[in-house]
Amino acid sequence: QTISRAGEAKRMKMVSEVDLEVGVLPGLPVQAKGTVQDAADLEIVSPEGWACTVVETKVTNSNVPVLASMLEDGAVPGLPIRQIYESTRGAVPKAGLRTFYLDDILRITRDVDDNFYVWVRA
Repeated sequence: QTISRAGEAKRMKMVSEVDLEVGVLPGLPVQAKGTVQDAADLEIVSPEGWACTVVETKVTNSNVPVLASMLEDGAVPGLPIRQIYESTRGAVPKAGLRTFYLDDILRITRDVDDNFYVWVRA
């Protein structure tokens, strides 16, 4: 995950990348591979708290030949999560993150479901 400051000091951008391998059809030994990339806005809401809003989700590095070439050519854009929520529900849900440990190199946060996230300064 990459976090970068953008604009005012209380707002940041985060990019999360997860490599996935999924079965295409049950019973067949064929797998689709790719990297799911989520872009999110982070807003500092308290000394320990962040509000995370997903902006866009896209797939990169696909091993599916037709999809891979379409992704590289830009023919398949990212899914505009923020715009979809704003047009269908009026507001984009925000996920809360709370920092439990922080030093010069390491940050440990938890979300509302008690999942842990560990970030290291690069």
